[in-house]
Order: sequence, then C-alpha cells, then structure tokens
Amino acid sequence: MARPTVCPRLDHLDPPGRQITRIWNAFRLVDCTFIRLIVGDLPLLAECPIDWTFLRTAISFWDP
Repeated sequence: MARPTVCPRLDHLDPPGRQITRIWNAFRLVDCTFIRLIVGDLPLLAECPIDWTFLRTAISFWDP
C-alpha cells in the first residue's frame, strides 16, 4: 500500500538565506576556507535568488 508523501508547501517555505549569509560573513577567512574544504561551495547557494515559478513547475513534474 502506497503511503502519501509529505511535501512542504512552497508558499509556507521561508529560505534561511539571510541568516546563513550573516553567519557566513561572521566567519574568519581561515574558517571559511576550512568549511569550503568540507562542503564545497554549498554556502554560496544561500545568496542565490530562488525562482519560485521554476520550482513549482519542477515539483509538479516530479514523479517518485
């Protein structure tokens, strides 16, 4: 029996981009370099704008 998949509603999703950017800017250069060695450029994604139209469209075509 298939279970319903829980998916967050996009209109209630609040990306923490400002908080991540503020925390990232508080780090020293040596700390930023160390974190980038572990996670790569992932923290830079916090500064990218979100295209909500594209995201809604992509989710509508998602078929797990």
